[in-house]
Amino acid sequence: MTIEQIPKHLILLPVLALGMVGCARPLGSFFQGDNNSSNNNHNGNLNDNQNYNSNQNNSSVNDPPAAFCPEQITTMPGRPVLLEGDGDDDHGIVGWIWQVVAAPPGSSAAPDPVNSQTTSFDPDMVGDFSLRLTVVDGGGLIDSCETTVLSRINPPLAICPDDMQVPTRTPVALVGAGEDDGTIVGWTWEVISHNTDTDPELAPTNTQSTTFEALRVGMYTIRLTVEDDMGLTNWCQFTITTTPTGPTAICPADMDTVPLVQIGWSGDGEDDGSIVSWHWQMLDQPDGSSAAAPAPASSQSVTFTPDLVGTYLMRLTVEDDDGMTDSCELTIFALGEGLRVEIFWNPPEDPMDITDVDLHLLHPSSPAWFDQQGDCYYSNCVASAGAALHWDVPGFPGDDPRLDIDDTNGFGPENINIDEPVIGHQYKVGVHYFSDAGQGPSDVYVKIYCGTISINPVFEAGPMTLNGNTANSWGNDFWKVATVTWNGATCSVLPINQVVTGLQASNAP
Repeated sequence: MTIEQIPKHLILLPVLALGMVGCARPLGSFFQGDNNSSNNNHNGNLNDNQNYNSNQNNSSVNDPPAAFCPEQITTMPGRPVLLEGDGDDDHGIVGWIWQVVAAPPGSSAAPDPVNSQTTSFDPDMVGDFSLRLTVVDGGGLIDSCETTVLSRINPPLAICPDDMQVPTRTPVALVGAGEDDGTIVGWTWEVISHNTDTDPELAPTNTQSTTFEALRVGMYTIRLTVEDDMGLTNWCQFTITTTPTGPTAICPADMDTVPLVQIGWSGDGEDDGSIVSWHWQMLDQPDGSSAAAPAPASSQSVTFTPDLVGTYLMRLTVEDDDGMTDSCELTIFALGEGLRVEIFWNPPEDPMDITDVDLHLLHPSSPAWFDQQGDCYYSNCVASAGAALHWDVPGFPGDDPRLDIDDTNGFGPENINIDEPVIGHQYKVGVHYFSDAGQGPSDVYVKIYCGTISINPVFEAGPMTLNGNTANSWGNDFWKVATVTWNGATCSVLPINQVVTGLQASNAP
């Protein structure tokens, strides 16, 4: 650096220093004006001075160090902060000194340790603390800097979700947040107001995240309160507006029954308003079934009577006061009972069909079809008309046959049941085309069920086309279908599959 480059105030400093403290010199030095005229001494002292000055000019200059303090930091009473100082010097920093130079009245807080580059400071009260760091270099020169520690106890800041719109009857996750100069340690959720007749669900109430669900359309004000580790609290609020959702139709569980036994059940519905209408319908039923749909169709509670073994599928549709709908389904399983034989004809059903086909079940001891004691058919076995045949064990109705349905003007069905057939008996199944009503041939189907828990037939036959166009039913077709052997729990079936006239059948089994 040239003389022109040195700041003027630095050029003046040596001059001022000499003027204030004088000029010191080494022992034995000589200046003009001293009381000494010896040339040798003069020359010698001059040479000494020259050598001394030369040595002084060659030595390095010891510049003072530079101290560097950390930036301002904020904490709270009882929460220590770590302060790390720094220093820069051409010969290295050899000493560190921390001290409090300003503090709130009554404070006794002090850095610990005081003579290390890094120290810990724990404010003992609220207020501003000024700390000074002094660094010392190897030449004994020093420099200082200061930093401020702000000791505060501020309440936390609760941060709520934004106002929102959500559907009714739908769980919604809510997540809160909080800011603090310490730590958030507590969360409290609560519904402080709403304009509906039903309280919403809000759970859990003591965690950062919760779940909200409301059953009604309305406006709900939610409050979140947070607590910090100093016991200070803060709260925020937000609004949830619920919007309508459609109803939920609720059907009862699937159920088992038996044919020709009336059963009943009730549906249900959930909505954010109210259910204003109910509608039941039958979506599916076994082939040949003519069972009516659940009734009354527009009622919450209905009755139903299956007519054949098989599966019946029902649907409930509900409508709410907003005109929204929902549906559910219910399955009815009509199970077989002992030995059960079913027939139907001419599917699909035609209301103009007035043909008459008759089902027969023959006892093993019967001499021929149409026998009044050994053949169960429309003439002697219609249970609804009070007719009854007494087979096998006297006074025991379980082994007696019964004709539950005798359909005389259309596509069926008809069925004959024996609840507890006799083990080893071989029963025969027959079908007679009693009258075609001028409509020509009919296609007949037969199903045989054995056992009390099955909806699957052990034997099926058909379609068998039968003719019945004679003036007398004895000339119409009679179909000898199969022989059924009962083994105690189920049965075996041997097809016969022979078509004769009614008259021929009446003369032989």
